[in-house]
Amino acid sequence: MIAALILLFLAVGASIGSIQFRSRQAEDDDRAMSTNFDSSKDSLNPFQALMADQPGDGGEFRKRLWEYPSLFFILSLCYSWYLKDSLNQAGCSSGGIEIDFDFALLLAIVKFVLLTGWPCALVAMLDSTWRSKDAWPVVLSTYLATCAFWIHKYGGGYCPKCVIFGLVGYLFSASIGHEIGASFGAARRAGKTLISLAVLTACIIVASLTHPAARTAPLARVTAIKVQPVAPTQPPPAKAPVTDAAPQADYSLTAEKAAGTPHFWQLDPRGGFKNGGQAYCGPVAISDSLVYLARHGFPELLPAGEGDEAQIALINSLASPHYLGTDEDHGTGSGSVLKGIEKYVVAHGYQCTTMEYEGLAHLGRHEEEFIVADKPDLDWMKKGVLDPHGAVWLDVGWYTQTGDGQWKRSGGHWVPMVGFDAADPYALLIHNPGTRGNAGQPDDPARDVVHLQVVDTGTLDLGNGPTVSAAGRYVVAGPGLPKSHDTVAFLEAAIVVVVSKL
Repeated sequence: MIAALILLFLAVGASIGSIQFRSRQAEDDDRAMSTNFDSSKDSLNPFQALMADQPGDGGEFRKRLWEYPSLFFILSLCYSWYLKDSLNQAGCSSGGIEIDFDFALLLAIVKFVLLTGWPCALVAMLDSTWRSKDAWPVVLSTYLATCAFWIHKYGGGYCPKCVIFGLVGYLFSASIGHEIGASFGAARRAGKTLISLAVLTACIIVASLTHPAARTAPLARVTAIKVQPVAPTQPPPAKAPVTDAAPQADYSLTAEKAAGTPHFWQLDPRGGFKNGGQAYCGPVAISDSLVYLARHGFPELLPAGEGDEAQIALINSLASPHYLGTDEDHGTGSGSVLKGIEKYVVAHGYQCTTMEYEGLAHLGRHEEEFIVADKPDLDWMKKGVLDPHGAVWLDVGWYTQTGDGQWKRSGGHWVPMVGFDAADPYALLIHNPGTRGNAGQPDDPARDVVHLQVVDTGTLDLGNGPTVSAAGRYVVAGPGLPKSHDTVAFLEAAIVVVVSKL
């Protein structure tokens, strides 16, 4: 954040220097006409002098021959920083868009310009012959190529209008970077090279400190699902497809809870959630279960409001720093879920007679008392669902297979467990916050079911520290949990809570 503000200050300073420079431009041009090439090169910094060693059309061609691909390569890395996430979704909401113009948004814009505009600024600063007509074809081709790459990787689930509209932002960033670089390179001030290196270092620091891997361990934050309407990948589900299994399914033991638990969509534009709700799977999943409990003996758990307004208010309250502290980019950690749920229940006049956790995460010392085991137990989860005052939430981790029996974590997702199949011990019912449910109609179990399969061998790479054995853990697959074609979902953890009156 501090580095972004420093860049903004430097940008303003460079703009002022540009105005001063332009006021002397006519005089400088006349002086340049009467000065030979060698003497003018003495006033350039070492980088610009190196650029000026190749005069004439042939020299210009050779410079561009390495400047174009170099800029293309660096920009593709910078653009991928944003595009790899924004293109990994099925599309945009058909509802309206609400934007709050606050200081956080300003910092986000400064960060975007900082991370995507510095390559154009650097080239314009070092090469005095570089013009905007040289920059924009590279920027345009890089944006289109990077979009094509990530769209292909995620199987084509994207919004064409957003891709076209997004180009405006990248062109704006490149223009700002080019103008700052050109003005800064032309201005006569000592230490320009040192200042430019400091700004570049600030870019790297901002990029490093805001990267999820630098901010927290992979299991400390759980990101939102990126829904893709594609078939699940290996390992396959334990049972046959739902279309074949549904006639034999028996959800009678939990039919009332499954039907009475809402299925709210985390990307619902009515919620006004931060970052569009991309990382709100945690508070949304928890709110589904709390709404059910509120309607079955614990009314104070649900704020006042008509229709979905009450649940939206509940979600925003849960996501606030006072309870879960959901990060708008990286989601909600297991420790925060445990602490936030208990705090919310107690604050509204009730108590948690059961608060248990089974899973992989390393919890803080205040939450360690809730740990029961390091692997979720099926019978334990089903017992929590059968309790009329109980709620169960599952923490699913997304993994990419990197070798035979080896998987690397890339994110995670919270879902409420609302039922199970009495005829199939490995079939569970969930209300996935990443899907729209059944368009306001009662949820169809055939669309909410997932199947578990025990893994015999293998390892899980959590992103930091030693790997964890995958043996005895469950892979989750089925219509209730859509995912990208190269992703495997492991059941990392589960939380069981039973609420009672004081």
